[in-house]
Amino acid sequence: ITPTRSQIKVNGQNFTAAQTQKLARYLIDMHGQHDNQILMDDSAHINVVDEYCLDDISTLKEMMKNDYQHYVECKNELSEMDKDNDERQREISFLEYEVNEITAAGLKKGEDEELEAQFKKLNNRQKIMNELSGADMLLNSGEDNISDMLGMAVKALVNAAEYDESLKNPLEMLQDVESLIMDVSHDISTYIDDSDYDDAALNDIQYRLDTVNELKNKYGGTIENVFTSLKQKEKKLDEYYNYDEILKKRQEAYENAYKKALQTAEMLSVTRKKAADRLTTELESLKNLNFLDVRFRIDFEKSNNITSNGYDLVRFMISTNPGQDLRPLSKIASGGELSRIMLAIKTVMAGDDSKTLIFDEIDAGISGRTAQLVGEKLKQLS
Repeated sequence: ITPTRSQIKVNGQNFTAAQTQKLARYLIDMHGQHDNQILMDDSAHINVVDEYCLDDISTLKEMMKNDYQHYVECKNELSEMDKDNDERQREISFLEYEVNEITAAGLKKGEDEELEAQFKKLNNRQKIMNELSGADMLLNSGEDNISDMLGMAVKALVNAAEYDESLKNPLEMLQDVESLIMDVSHDISTYIDDSDYDDAALNDIQYRLDTVNELKNKYGGTIENVFTSLKQKEKKLDEYYNYDEILKKRQEAYENAYKKALQTAEMLSVTRKKAADRLTTELESLKNLNFLDVRFRIDFEKSNNITSNGYDLVRFMISTNPGQDLRPLSKIASGGELSRIMLAIKTVMAGDDSKTLIFDEIDAGISGRTAQLVGEKLKQLS
């Protein structure tokens, strides 16, 4: 940090602010007052459990994510088949029309570019002829044309070279120029003589170009995309033609994908519950944070739906007073209690972690004996 600018270096290498922010997640765990609110959100409690047993659960969570994605894909594919017979027949008719429209057109790769070039040429024929006629006048057929003047210049150099051999080199160069001009003039004259305007050909090209562009606009913007769309429609038609067989296969694929996702969710749930039991035992340290009588439990409920995170619904239950029943943490804890509970959780989570822990105003809302105990817990953690 200097008076004019700041620079970030990590192990001697320049780092951007974004890179440093990403790196900091592996080095620093910053806990502020707003982080306590995580405990007020029941849906976030599962993340606390997962973080606690991350080493045991990371592979399962990745499996769950992949299995769920496959399950959703199979479910969507099966849903596409959920049409009554009348709707299927309407779709078959429409797809057949589109396939026939594309197939009948007989498109070729690069055809649109070739047609546009031909149309541009024929549509601007008169302009081309006018320009070429002007060039021909200057090069060959005009009163003071370049070919005649070059011929006179060559003749003059031939005469001069008879008396000085050093002029043979410029003479040869001038003769080459004369030859090139003659070739260009010949090509232009041939182009003019062979160029016959065909109004019917122009109309045919314009009609074909309109057909190609119409198909491009309807089916993807390029000829390649039109071909891709054709394959997709033919595949869809094949599915409709073999509806019963395809439906059976997709139903089986869906059921297998659901079973696989359910099995992974069950393994995930078992691992979580074991971790939750360990976490509950370790959180008995809450008793050392000036609660009159604290009991803590992690409840699991099975959701009706599987997600990429399994089917567990996790809720922290707590009782902080003698004789009080266990109730959801989000319904019972005060601000000061949340700070102490989060401190206990962070203490357990720290374990052998090499991160730096920063507690921002962890003592907000507490005082006296409770504040002293929080300070002692922080010292123990450090």
